[in-house]
Amino acid sequence: DKPEGKERQAQSAREAVTPIDTDRTHFERDTTMDSRAQRIKADRVKADRRSAVRILTVIMIGIFVLVGMRSYAAIIQHENNVLERENEYLQAEIDSLQSQIVDETRVTRIENVATQQFGMVYPSVDNVVKLGNAVPEVKNLAASIRSEAYN
Repeated sequence: DKPEGKERQAQSAREAVTPIDTDRTHFERDTTMDSRAQRIKADRVKADRRSAVRILTVIMIGIFVLVGMRSYAAIIQHENNVLERENEYLQAEIDSLQSQIVDETRVTRIENVATQQFGMVYPSVDNVVKLGNAVPEVKNLAASIRSEAYN
C-alpha cells in the first residue's frame, strides 16, 4: 500500500500544481474576458443611455408640440367666440334695420310723411291743373284708358 500511496501523493501533488498553473491561465483569460465583457457591458450601458436620452428627447418634443397645439387651439377658439359675438350683434342690427325698413315703407307712413312734411294732398277737381292740349274730362276709367292707349 505504501508505494501506491506515494504514487497517489505524487500524482495528487502534480494535479495540485497543474490546476494552479491552469488557474493562472484561466485567471489571465478570465481577466481578459472580464475586461472585454466590461467594455461590452459599458458600451451597452452607453448605448442604452443614448437610447434613453433619444427617447426622452422625442417625448419632450412631443409634449411641447402637444402643449403648443392645445394653446393654438385655445387661441383659435377664443377668436371664434369673439367672431360669433360680433356676428350675433351684426345680425341683431340687421334685424333692427329690416324692421325699420318695413315700418318706413308702409303706405300709411309714406302718406304721413308726404302730407305732414311736404304738404302734399290728394288730387281733387279743384287742385288739378291741365297743361297743353286739354283733353275733355272722361268720367269713365275704361274709356280714359282706351283713349290714351289709341291716341
